[in-house]
Amino acid sequence: MQIIFSRKGFDTGSGGAPSPIVDGRPVSLPIPTKRRSSTCYGDLGLGETVARVTRGRIGADHLCHEDPMFFDGRCLFGQCGAAQSHLRSQGVGPSDVFLFFGLFSEDGGRERHHRLYGYMRVDSVIEGA
Repeated sequence: MQIIFSRKGFDTGSGGAPSPIVDGRPVSLPIPTKRRSSTCYGDLGLGETVARVTRGRIGADHLCHEDPMFFDGRCLFGQCGAAQSHLRSQGVGPSDVFLFFGLFSEDGGRERHHRLYGYMRVDSVIEGA
């Protein structure tokens, strides 16, 4: 079994701010994108949060890249191109564990830190084109 640390979500380069901690719970904001997505922050119920965190630079109608996707106690995680090739060359496969981490701060706070916020054990790998 391998353990893979995978950085996800908002930071100073993608989104321009850390993801918030709301009521003691980290809320990893998906990174903004202009392509390869039909999902907006509003679709995920994060419209008000992303607008507050970015002081209105990014709003509910902006497209975002939701990866990993958590739902119904499951997680979907996708990679393509060089990232997919790297995982393949490292032999990542069933039973390996991804630990997702990101940059966070208390909602409205200035102190930033990294923290783990989710994990996934690989059940299967589906190779993309």
